[in-house]
Amino acid sequence: MIEIPLQYIKTNEVIGHLAYRRRPLLMKQSRLIGRHVLVPEINLAAYKTWAVIDFIDLRLLLGRKSQFHHIKAIVDGIVGRSCYVFPHDGGNGGETCKFDVRVQDPEVEGLFGLAQAINERYRLELDPAIATLEVSIDFYPRHPDKVARARMLKTLMNSFMPTRDVFSDPLERPRFTFGRRPEETKFPMFCKGDLTERGLRHFEMSTEEDLAPYMDASFYVGARNSDSAWRIYDKILDRQNPDTGERHELPEDDRRARIEVTLQRPELAAIGLTCLHELKQFSFTSLQGRYFNFMQPTLHEEGPGVKGAMQKWQDGRRVEKFAKTGVIGLRHMDEAQEDHRTQLRHREMENMHQVGLRLPSKNRTGHGVGGTMVSYDEMNRVVSKALEHLDRRVATAFVRVERRNGQRWSVG
Repeated sequence: MIEIPLQYIKTNEVIGHLAYRRRPLLMKQSRLIGRHVLVPEINLAAYKTWAVIDFIDLRLLLGRKSQFHHIKAIVDGIVGRSCYVFPHDGGNGGETCKFDVRVQDPEVEGLFGLAQAINERYRLELDPAIATLEVSIDFYPRHPDKVARARMLKTLMNSFMPTRDVFSDPLERPRFTFGRRPEETKFPMFCKGDLTERGLRHFEMSTEEDLAPYMDASFYVGARNSDSAWRIYDKILDRQNPDTGERHELPEDDRRARIEVTLQRPELAAIGLTCLHELKQFSFTSLQGRYFNFMQPTLHEEGPGVKGAMQKWQDGRRVEKFAKTGVIGLRHMDEAQEDHRTQLRHREMENMHQVGLRLPSKNRTGHGVGGTMVSYDEMNRVVSKALEHLDRRVATAFVRVERRNGQRWSVG
């Protein structure tokens, strides 16, 4: 059994542990023969899982120019609270035809009312475009408990696997923050952009500089303004404003572990979600495989002899890497080690060919698209069900609005 501490930096305490146990794999793929999977000791059924649209940025192109405060007055009146409104290319007097409007916790009825009110007064040139969309998956302990949230947070941090490159650009790399000062942002894996290739490989394969994210920190993957970026954190505050210090503490039964993805226009276009009316037919369930992908590490089956001892030593280092950096760091370690072995093999192959010898065939175990990882099927199913429920809620809301108004979303 492996136990990972649930450590808090602000209170300097460890409130418990998340345990992992080895279980034999029943899969028959050659890359997984003779391997065991590391499974977290967490009961996913002990959590209520809920998917929400956290916020949406609508881009409005008006038929005539207007000033910021006129648009904001309409938006705030429809939504029922203060919304962020950003004017593009404001000319004399701050007038422009192009605005971005951010609506937090959007309801379909509110978005519909907003679009119709702006259209009636300014005649929208196009259907409102979606500039940014943030979708969150929340995990509420059925029996509210800080330790239960921390165990889920650690499970999410350890098992989340992005489906795109988040290492080539240092700004994209996993990191965690627990304050606003530069020294309060740390990296699970050593991150330095000016290392040589050999020096970088050393830190990718080692564990000496690794640092596990704290439970009271926000864990980020992806650059802030990249097409897709993720955040995992313990949501105990709502609608906080760091500039004013304003914040609202959630009651204990409303606190939850959260993973969220923020999608910008290029990424939204790639998944077929560019305009507001497309939300009606969009499948939020399709987001799971691309943005909410969870995996589990595997280890060698313990064996005898020198080979078994070597594999045990290698897996010990891999467990250290996983405990601090999750499957993201472990996959990077595996890839760096494989690149190193390949280079050594090529050099040795040249030497052996010169004396008429051949190297034995390469062992394919642990190779392939998934490497040494396997899908965390139970977590992926839970997330898919939550997104499926979001699909139904959005579709039902569209039907309700159309029945009430006798019209569809498209403008004109």
